Amino acid sequence: RILADPRRFVGQELARFSATPTLSADAGVEPRAAVLRTFLVARDADYAVMPGGLTRVASSKGSPLVSNQAGGSSKDTWVLASEPEQQVTLWLQPAREQMTSGNRVPLSSRAADNLFWLGRYVERAEGTARLLRTILQKYDEAQQYAGSEHSQCLDTLLRSLTHFTATYPGFMAEDAQLQRPDEELLAVACDAQRHGSLAQTLQGLLHSAHAIRDFWSSDTWRVLDAIDMQLASFRSASGVAIANLSEHLNQVVVSMAAFNGLTSERLMRDQAWRFIDMGRRIERSLLIASLTRSTVAVRQDEAVEALLLDAVLSTAESILTYRQRYRSYLEVRTVLELLLLDSNNPRGLMHQLIQLQEALTGLPTDARNDSSGAELGERDRLALEAVTQLRLVSLDRLVRLDAGSVLRHDLDQTLARLTHLLTRMSEVITEQYFGHLRESQQLAQAHIEAR
Repeated sequence: RILADPRRFVGQELARFSATPTLSADAGVEPRAAVLRTFLVARDADYAVMPGGLTRVASSKGSPLVSNQAGGSSKDTWVLASEPEQQVTLWLQPAREQMTSGNRVPLSSRAADNLFWLGRYVERAEGTARLLRTILQKYDEAQQYAGSEHSQCLDTLLRSLTHFTATYPGFMAEDAQLQRPDEELLAVACDAQRHGSLAQTLQGLLHSAHAIRDFWSSDTWRVLDAIDMQLASFRSASGVAIANLSEHLNQVVVSMAAFNGLTSERLMRDQAWRFIDMGRRIERSLLIASLTRSTVAVRQDEAVEALLLDAVLSTAESILTYRQRYRSYLEVRTVLELLLLDSNNPRGLMHQLIQLQEALTGLPTDARNDSSGAELGERDRLALEAVTQLRLVSLDRLVRLDAGSVLRHDLDQTLARLTHLLTRMSEVITEQYFGHLRESQQLAQAHIEAR
């Protein structure tokens, strides 16, 4: 066969593999066959050899096959130098005459999109973790105390969680296990395939952060690595149970606070900062509105309402502020004043809307923004309406009950309107600044031949 068609064959000497010590989980250190691959780069009339290479090791002792596809492994190979190596950088340094002070790099549409959603994911993850943590606390109290007010408070918070995370049907279903919520609580926390779950939110956060790697310092990457580890623990079948869920939620809250702190103290107050800050403000506003509407809009018995107000303040990280300011028994009026109307409360709704309006004024305008001259564009009208509506609302009307009803109608409608304005504002920002999301249009007419 070779003589008949020699061009189809090639001869290769049967080489014996060298052996390298390999750590095995069963046998400790053992010799395995290894192959060293080196790399050369053409340079002028010669070649430059990389001081190192890639070593491939067989999958088991005595195996003649060295292949990753057959279960082998790869190892980086380093060559010890006889003297310290000179550090070489590939960072091109411009000449002094080429350098300009204050040179700003334009922010791409894709980067702005990822920054905006990163801000939203961070706030959503923190808010979900805080509410879950509060529910677990009330769950323990409901099991310890026989009073019906604790179970009623827990039922309301469980339904609020479904609204808060949009994990429908959840606890809103007709067959919802309100008395045995363990399975649904774990799903909302750990099921990465569940839309709106904490695990899925962390997935989105990490995806957005990795898409804009150049924005993060080494310290920020340590926080992101910690978030990745927390997500891995949620995915682990044996990693999280209802008994230790609070511990995992505490870690998430701390990681979100660390990320927010590092970005707030490091990012320049340019367009990148505005987009991540707008995402945070919109999401926090939506979460405050959802939590307040689903817990306070409907009047409860006095004991149940006191437990709910305490839970709402704890979730909104405002319980200490309330105690320092009012030093009184929990009342709907004072709680709404702190959470909705007080612009000095950094966790309050009014503060978010003011900061959001300020961030919007710093954004560039383009032809898609319908503002011209003194006329406001849609995004600015939405922000102005949201702030104005909250400034003009009467606290007496918010707490007032309709005749013969348990619904605080004005509170419910105000929060519903603000939710609509914020949702539309997010859509307008997406339409105006995230151009890469627009669908491509075929400019040439397609001609399909009949067959």
